[in-house]
Amino acid sequence: MTVSLHIAGLRIDPPLLAAPMAGFSNDAFRSLVRRWGGAAVYQTAQCAGLQAIEARGEERPDRLWGVNTEPQPLGIQLWDNNGGAMAAAGKPVNGYGC
Repeated sequence: MTVSLHIAGLRIDPPLLAAPMAGFSNDAFRSLVRRWGGAAVYQTAQCAGLQAIEARGEERPDRLWGVNTEPQPLGIQLWDNNGGAMAAAGKPVNGYGC
């Protein structure tokens, strides 16, 4: 019997997800994991305070570069201590297809 995993209507096969790990889950790491057999879903490392970064006119964290060209599905781990800021942080990354 094959076990399948579904998240928000998305079939995750194989039912294996790569955990987001601060300092490790960058594009090079995700590429290596894919090369060595892979997982069905990958995550970026934690991206904190995206709204504040954009408000200051700074560049987005390097851990987000290239994510829009990576195989999908891909998750972006967001963090903030304010619910409104979290909602706003989701808007800039919406175009990444994550």
